Amino acid sequence: FWLREYDVDGFRLDVADGPGPDFWSYFWPAVKAEKSDCYCFGEVVDAPDIQQQYVGRLDGILDFHLCDAFRRTFAQRQWSEADFDRFRSRHSQSFPADFIMPTFVDNHDMDRFLFQSGGDKEALRRAAAIQMSLPNPPVIYYGTEVGITQAISGQAGFGLHVNRVPMLWGDEQDTELFAYYKGLIAQRRR
Repeated sequence: FWLREYDVDGFRLDVADGPGPDFWSYFWPAVKAEKSDCYCFGEVVDAPDIQQQYVGRLDGILDFHLCDAFRRTFAQRQWSEADFDRFRSRHSQSFPADFIMPTFVDNHDMDRFLFQSGGDKEALRRAAAIQMSLPNPPVIYYGTEVGITQAISGQAGFGLHVNRVPMLWGDEQDTELFAYYKGLIAQRRR
């Protein structure tokens, strides 16, 4: 229906590990038969050996492990950039080059990057610069590019919605950070 009636370009498959890899062995070929350039990527929050089961069953999966590495390195300062580089090198060898793994530094199910970093926008700039230099598609959670943070952690017992705050508009946005992101995106396009 969505492919035929609305010509959608792809599907972001939430909790793709719910039905498991066998289901996608039927879904993905059916989608490709209808629209060969349709892009299907899943949310699979699991160990790499489990994620590898989706190779050949989806176009790719969200790269939660790289997100964790971004956060450990730049937001939480638990890893050095050398640790990050070593991880990235090993991690990239776990999946075929044509298996697309969109990168991100935060999303709707975790504390925002700026909250994790204690408001350190330079740490966010560094993480974003590396994210935009990587070959896989970057995903930006709404508002990260304009400096949105949150008041309390999602772990404080108030639920995950504490990071789903309203978008900042106009003068409320960090225009310098926004310009930085625009520059990174322009550079990536070139």
